[in-house]
Amino acid sequence: MDEPAAISPPAYITPSRAELLEWLQKKAAPLAALYSDALRIRFDEPPLQAKGRFISHAVREIRNRLPDFIAGPKGGGRLDYTGRLDSISQIWPVGSFSADAGSIPSALTVLIPTQAAIVVQQLITDHRLAREKPREAAVRLFEGCAPENEQSRASLTPQIQQWMAVTDWFVDRAHVPYVPLGTEEPQTWDGMDQKFDLFETTLIAMARGFFETSKEINEILEEANA
Repeated sequence: MDEPAAISPPAYITPSRAELLEWLQKKAAPLAALYSDALRIRFDEPPLQAKGRFISHAVREIRNRLPDFIAGPKGGGRLDYTGRLDSISQIWPVGSFSADAGSIPSALTVLIPTQAAIVVQQLITDHRLAREKPREAAVRLFEGCAPENEQSRASLTPQIQQWMAVTDWFVDRAHVPYVPLGTEEPQTWDGMDQKFDLFETTLIAMARGFFETSKEINEILEEANA
């Protein structure tokens, strides 16, 4: 019986993209799927009105989740807000004042049971610990790719700033802003292809362990600033 013919990858899967996909598959398989779909939307799908939104969501998720896959999750993971709030609701005093802030005099002091105050304070504390600033996550990602660079964090500053700048561009466009009917959308998609190329190139450099040398990332920065 003849073996089925091998299916050739799409033309847009260049050797560098294939290398990146393989690296993501090994390190963060769910993110490899996002990246693969982003490529298909960009190159292979019929034109989509929301093309930029879908790609932006993929970039946003890769930026936010890759540090955990590479360097391990920080702290105790995601908070169970629903469960925690359910617990608070069981001890929170009901009917002591209106939920409408406008109906509460500004000088009024509201007394709540100590137990309720403690659990609310614990939730706020855990929330602050669980939240990680994007730049801190980027530092974890860059150092996680090459732990030996933890001692030379300052040398990573240009790379991290460039990574934040290009991914921020997509994060800002991941959600649909409200604009009055008849008003043109304030966001522009000019330069999206160039920025996605830079996003990819930085990831490819990570996959190749570019922290061993700054040559490739410096070339990326020079291209971005040209």
